[in-house]
Amino acid sequence: MLEALIAWGIKFGVTDVLHNKDILKKLIEGAVGALKQRRQDLINVGVDCEEFIRECENFLVILPEQLTIPENTARHIHENKTRKMVMNENHTSVVGATTSTDTDGNSHLPSTNQEQQHDNNSTKGKDNTKNHQEDDNQGNSTTTATTSVSSETKDTEEDKKEDNDENNRDGEKKDNKTEEQDQPKIDSKKIIKNVIDKVKNAEKAAMDFLDDDKSTRSIFDYMKWMTYKRPMRARELREYFITEADAIRKEIDDLYLHYTIHDKAVKISVDRLREDMTKDCYWFWVTYMGKNNMTGTWDEFIGSYELLYGQIESTRTKQHLRQLVCNRTGEVSVFRLITAIRIHNGFPFSRDISTMSGNLLSTIPVTEDISEEKRMKLTEMTMQLVKDFSSEEMRTHLSNIYGWFNCVNKSNKQEVQKRGDEWGKKMKAMKDKKFGTKKENTSTEKIELSEEEEEHIDNIDKARRTVYFFYERFMVMWRVGEVSRDTLQNVDFPGKYRIKDFITLVRALDHANYYTVMEKGKNDKIKEYTPEIYEFLEEYLELLEQQSEENKKFKEKRKELRVKRHEKRAEEKRLEEKEEKQKQQKQIEKEDPSSSSNDGSPSNIDEEVSRTGISVGDQNAGNSSQ
Repeated sequence: MLEALIAWGIKFGVTDVLHNKDILKKLIEGAVGALKQRRQDLINVGVDCEEFIRECENFLVILPEQLTIPENTARHIHENKTRKMVMNENHTSVVGATTSTDTDGNSHLPSTNQEQQHDNNSTKGKDNTKNHQEDDNQGNSTTTATTSVSSETKDTEEDKKEDNDENNRDGEKKDNKTEEQDQPKIDSKKIIKNVIDKVKNAEKAAMDFLDDDKSTRSIFDYMKWMTYKRPMRARELREYFITEADAIRKEIDDLYLHYTIHDKAVKISVDRLREDMTKDCYWFWVTYMGKNNMTGTWDEFIGSYELLYGQIESTRTKQHLRQLVCNRTGEVSVFRLITAIRIHNGFPFSRDISTMSGNLLSTIPVTEDISEEKRMKLTEMTMQLVKDFSSEEMRTHLSNIYGWFNCVNKSNKQEVQKRGDEWGKKMKAMKDKKFGTKKENTSTEKIELSEEEEEHIDNIDKARRTVYFFYERFMVMWRVGEVSRDTLQNVDFPGKYRIKDFITLVRALDHANYYTVMEKGKNDKIKEYTPEIYEFLEEYLELLEQQSEENKKFKEKRKELRVKRHEKRAEEKRLEEKEEKQKQQKQIEKEDPSSSSNDGSPSNIDEEVSRTGISVGDQNAGNSSQ
């Protein structure tokens, strides 16, 4: 089927095949369908082609409904066709004619007799007109002078217009050239052809391997095949599928970029690629890049990445990461990101990513196994963090902070900050009184505090420090690895609302401590000092909000499944009770055959009992007594 479609496509032209989605679908689905049919056979011999099949399906999804050649390419093809037609016409008109060469070696077609006569007549006509003009000039000198001046002015104006038009055309050509140079040159036709070739070759390699596996062999050859030949070929075929899947993913990235440049509407969502991404990678992309965006800016990507998973100090490491995840235009591509996480075994990336394999088509991913001892240690550290947060000491600190801000509206940032500044002024007055650092010429207002107020202000400062460093520990544990992140998310700790309160309340206290108590940043026009922990938690909150939406949908689906499950169980129970009644009725009929009246059907017996209120057995007992 596949060979017939290809032959049919070649018969009507390659461009027709490569720019028709239906034909492309048949070409690729034919090969992919053959792989799906033999999927279990491949798994039995140790070959997994799931990733390759998914990439082929993703390639079909990204193709737009109407595949057309870009405008520039179409115009170029049209010009080439017209040029060839003109050349063919000229060639047919001068068949058998000889050519002459000039001193430069350029060939010229000889002119016919009619053309020579026409040229002579035209030269004679020009000479006659010149003589006639000379006679007119001798007779009418004044009129010729005026006409010559007017003609000269017209000529100069026309020359200027022509020069301006030429300059404008040159400028447009230069602009077009610069635009073409800025845009990467991507040949969609070549990309599609490459993918078709890869799919065909992969299908052929898989079918050949399965055919070889089923071929008959002698006992000695069979032992050789099963011991080392088949495992070796299976490993090669596995690596081949991985390599080709990565290559097709790269082709998809280039094809998506091509349609983006030429304003083609390509509708594809990241949800389709979710199986190819890790959990952390998927939520990171959906939260910070967008669910419907296949590309994003590098600055946005690396900014959110460093806030969540730690600063990348090495310039070499950051540059290597940029080369891995960015496409030709310098934008971060989800397809390149998938390839990178497959090569480097997960997301976020390792700290020594720059020393690992940088080949995008590497067949063997880098593995980083974590020992069970290390896993248990990380889990213990994470649970200790949860234990510290639930301690009585932490409860007291949080109560002090909430009590200080209890009189203001937490949703109003100005009121919260004003309340925080009040604490800062009292803390500064208490500090000056204790250490005697107050200057005489300061413009700060004099604040008198009682011992109870001083103790309360000091307790708030202790609470601020304790809670702040607790969330610092939380940030460090989050960045340690996947084990700690999964543990923190599974226990729902510390919770969205607690984090929001920390960002709102403790940030106001930190702001007052930095600018009022410590008197830092006096010359800052805009006082917006913010420690990194708050930016990290704001990014983390976005991630939690995105996940909570899916959790709600998941809970609703789970609730629906639970209701259906209960209904199914109730129906099964009702059927069991009905079957049990029928069994009991049959047992009664076997024990006493005379009890079956009204042709012995159970339904008639039930009707008789319900009508008279007396069972058949009771009637028989009465008759026997009579």
